[in-house]
Amino acid sequence: MQHHLILYHDWGSTCSQKVRLALAEKGLDYEGRVVRLRHFEHLRSAFLALNPEAMVPVLLHDGCVITESSVITEYIDAVFPAPPLLPPDARGRARVGMWTRFIDQVTSPAIKKPSFARNLATHLQAVGADQVDASTEQMPSLAVRARWRSAARDGFSAAELEEAHADLQRTLVRMEVALASWPWLAGDLYTLADVHMLPFVERLAHLPPYALGRDWPAVAAWQARMRARPAFARAQFVDPVSAGAPLA
Repeated sequence: MQHHLILYHDWGSTCSQKVRLALAEKGLDYEGRVVRLRHFEHLRSAFLALNPEAMVPVLLHDGCVITESSVITEYIDAVFPAPPLLPPDARGRARVGMWTRFIDQVTSPAIKKPSFARNLATHLQAVGADQVDASTEQMPSLAVRARWRSAARDGFSAAELEEAHADLQRTLVRMEVALASWPWLAGDLYTLADVHMLPFVERLAHLPPYALGRDWPAVAAWQARMRARPAFARAQFVDPVSAGAPLA
């Protein structure tokens, strides 16, 4: 049976990257439609009609609209079960679920402010605070709107960045402990836990405080195993056209 998959995504979006990685692991073909966040294309009416939360990625499967990246990857694994990205047993699935919850609640929010500060602030400041204010008026989340507007002005306070880096350190400690016992985050099997985490490790590895090979050897070895998988190249973590700066 043929399936028509359309993915609305941004090349530099970590949440888009994890969905592309899941699709690549499944060997699935899809129609990619790039939504350039730095040009506020996620706030255009056509995209807001798909996702009123103004967030990428969005997956369309035979006309069904699915949002939220972790929901999308779990949906992909359920509908396209081979090769499986969840363990067959309840305990293994629970371990994956605990990682997914931690990543969504701790790691993903933590990466955003240091990532914006490093990769987006200069661009937004060149656009100008007034223009960014006007362009972000339609953002439904006040917290997301404030992050874009802060990046367009003086950036983030030392306290905000310190809090973010503390949560990224929590992430690395948790990974190092798990990977001391297992080759993959949730055990002996490669799972969605690994898929969900990789984009954030790829991002924080480029932030100044983190030297993975020196300070987090098990994480660095896991990252190398992840990068060696054929799906990593297929998922194209970097914009194949412009190699533009990433977004959180």
